[in-house]
Amino acid sequence: MIFSSFRFSGPITNERNYPMRKCFVFLLVLFVFLAAAAVQADDLADVTKNGVLRMGSSPEYIPFVFYDENEKMSGMDIALIEEVARRMGVTLQTVDIAFDGLIDALKIGQVDIIGRGMSKTAAREELIDFTKVYYKGEAQFIALSSLPKPASVDYSSFSNLKIGVQKATSFEQWIRDNLVSGGYVDLKNIYLYSNATDLMKGLDRKDVDLVVLDQDVYELFYKPTGNYQMFYDGFLEEDYAFGLQKGSTLTDVVNQHLSDMIKDGTAQQIADRFFSMNYGEDDSTIIHPTVVPTAAPVVYPTQPAPAACINSMTFVADVTIPDGTQVAPGEYFTKTWRVYNNGTCAWTPDYSFVYVTGDQMSGNNIYVPGTVAMGQTADLSVDFIAPSGNGSYKGYWQMRAPTGLNFGETVWVNVNVSDGPQPVYPTPTPDDGQHYIPISINSFYADSYQGYPENCVTVYWSTSGATGAEILVDGVSLYQWDDPNGSRTICNEVSNFGGHQIQLHALNVVTDAWASFTYTTTEHPTGLITPVPEHATGLIVP
Repeated sequence: MIFSSFRFSGPITNERNYPMRKCFVFLLVLFVFLAAAAVQADDLADVTKNGVLRMGSSPEYIPFVFYDENEKMSGMDIALIEEVARRMGVTLQTVDIAFDGLIDALKIGQVDIIGRGMSKTAAREELIDFTKVYYKGEAQFIALSSLPKPASVDYSSFSNLKIGVQKATSFEQWIRDNLVSGGYVDLKNIYLYSNATDLMKGLDRKDVDLVVLDQDVYELFYKPTGNYQMFYDGFLEEDYAFGLQKGSTLTDVVNQHLSDMIKDGTAQQIADRFFSMNYGEDDSTIIHPTVVPTAAPVVYPTQPAPAACINSMTFVADVTIPDGTQVAPGEYFTKTWRVYNNGTCAWTPDYSFVYVTGDQMSGNNIYVPGTVAMGQTADLSVDFIAPSGNGSYKGYWQMRAPTGLNFGETVWVNVNVSDGPQPVYPTPTPDDGQHYIPISINSFYADSYQGYPENCVTVYWSTSGATGAEILVDGVSLYQWDDPNGSRTICNEVSNFGGHQIQLHALNVVTDAWASFTYTTTEHPTGLITPVPEHATGLIVP
């Protein structure tokens, strides 16, 4: 098959921005409003000077963008821009960003170019510039083979059927303009999904009767199973292009390289490679959720209004459970990520941190503890239970705005489950006066949790390994830098039943080192609160 637009694959490094330098943080805070409000004077010069072209993508759309067996971001879109970068004489750096947040990440200057089988629509053209169209997609309405199909299908055949479609695509707009506005389909029967994988899962679960899917993807991955059928004889068209900032000086350069690659056959070779690859069920790029099934789709009755400010997030560091940490089967553990608000919107407790795909390991969505202003970092902690079977498990998480749209870099928890001897982690050696301090929370309990503002509660704690402590409950600081074993009577801070996040910030004045420990409590009828078992180790906070 000849593609009028292409991409290519190659070994790409999916770099996560590990601890940012203080000078970078300072400059980002200083210029973030300018980056959001104005286009860079010469982003081509910046890319050339830095030697890096940063591409934001959302790797959940085989064969366009996905993670390969080496956990590297790959796919036709990635390979296409990698070749563009090579011809420019720079290196490609990929950043995993929530699909809904790609345009904002571009506008804020977090990345230079975005792509993920992204359709070029009039609404998006008001926000960003696009390259030339490199792929013309055709989509079909797909149903399970078991769905009765009329002998002749027209618009009236869609009546009373639930239809799933990827949100923010021209396909969604076509359904609204033709089926909904025409009175053939009720808006409540339109289900919006963030990616093609979840789209097909919804069809398999019979959450919806039909889905709109790229025809090439259907022909390659789903039709051979015999489980599906094309419901409608016509097809929908969609133009894929890469996005850049308004007025970007990169646009002409990228377009020139795309045109050259089409002429010299490079683009076609890449398209042929990815559409001929075997993406079988045993391939490690196929993610199998564990314990908890994929959540039901979110239905938006209307398009959410654009925010006056920009939501954006970048990953800073793994505070606990670095990639590849070994845990025992069924072990409770807490993963803490440090993230940075590089957008212009403050994160309030209405913002959340949510599971999106992969191995959930019983992790639950959490709300942001407190307000995180532009230029501030936040530590986000989620409790997990290791699966019972040995192996490597990985789950992906994203930030979510109150509008229901995800944004920012995708982060993950990655553990190796083994029932063999657990590793003994060596004590880090002193470095610039900072020393490792083992911190233990011996107990934390309350005499009552009535949940009403007029009722007070006394909280007690006991620690080891610290000379001073700060205690926070659900992000509220209750007790600061005094006795590491003590109590506090509070009346208003804790006003809900159920589990609570308890955080201990500890200070050892002898070694002048900081340490922190976070766990989630479980409330019992007696009022006793006990910590969920996890690694009892202190964590150095520079």
